[in-house]
Amino acid sequence: MREPSTLDLAAIAAELKFLKSFYIEKFYELPGQQFRLKLNKSGEGQFNLMIIPGRLLSIASIITQQDQPTNFSQAVRKRIANSRIYDISLFNDDRILCINIEKGEQHQYIIIEMFGKGNLIIADSDMVITLAYMRHEFSDRKIFNGEKYIAPKNKRITISNIAEKNLVEEAVREASCIKGKNVMQALSTAINIGSLYLEDAVIRAGIEPSSKLEEMSEEQVKAIAESISSYSKFITAPEPRLYLENGVPVDYAICEIKKYSNMETKPFKLTYEALEKYYLSQPSQEAPVESSRVKELESSIKKQKEIIEQTAKEIEEFKNKGKLIYENMQLVNSIINTAKSLKRFGKEDIEKAFGISVREVNLKDKTITLDL
Repeated sequence: MREPSTLDLAAIAAELKFLKSFYIEKFYELPGQQFRLKLNKSGEGQFNLMIIPGRLLSIASIITQQDQPTNFSQAVRKRIANSRIYDISLFNDDRILCINIEKGEQHQYIIIEMFGKGNLIIADSDMVITLAYMRHEFSDRKIFNGEKYIAPKNKRITISNIAEKNLVEEAVREASCIKGKNVMQALSTAINIGSLYLEDAVIRAGIEPSSKLEEMSEEQVKAIAESISSYSKFITAPEPRLYLENGVPVDYAICEIKKYSNMETKPFKLTYEALEKYYLSQPSQEAPVESSRVKELESSIKKQKEIIEQTAKEIEEFKNKGKLIYENMQLVNSIINTAKSLKRFGKEDIEKAFGISVREVNLKDKTITLDL
């Protein structure tokens, strides 16, 4: 199952612009590192924004799961409840959705990383992290409370300049100077639109993706650049679709993909709808992975229960011992008085004098251990 590309997310961010001015009613955490923003606006109704970092952003068509109250969800609610969405965009032209929110004079950001394992981060108006679902430390950035949020370094060609054919052509030409790499490997070092679309651009230029870019002619370099630039129009005017094999979704895209030309196609009005159908159709979604935070919470609860049970046993044991001592207090006092009157004695002396079993006599520690 592939991750959404920058092109896919740029189209989705544009589609979600209609949520501007909506208020955040509540935040939910669901099993399997899934989140939901319950949004509403007077006269517009209510929407649920489903967030699965690294996988899915969609207005939920069906909600079947209940939330799992966690420390994280409670912390998020305290920070963003009743905030108004000011804007939605991609951060750093990368696979990072940034929701700009405000409440009174307070401005914050909900940052959703849609690459790798994904992440959900809350940052203040200066982009300083105040809360992160997962903490990470990389060579060039840290995801910790108090650290300024920094996005990974991006490529030379991104969604903001993909339409500039001269820049794209120059980037392709420079990538062709990389020795020993095929077309796809070389292009991916300079262009961030997603491997699906890079491959499609190469195929549309009449070039085999496994070919060496360094062997391309000037005409081929220009053809690749022109093909790559052509995707810019689909950011604001996508033609989303699912590609199916025997009725099962195998991929999605914001435009026609040449290598899938013989596959069954199902068109959609909105990109996030196609993405949701694709994601929910994947076999792994039949048994969602349990949230790591829920596992931690359950483990903590289990340990606390074990401690409580052990403490209860110890309390009962001490109560029984105390009761036994109380019932034999006269005997115990007599033994203590006898021991004080003798300078030296052993356990045989006590046993003979009182007719009881003595486990140990320790004159150094001044203790007598009885079997009552």
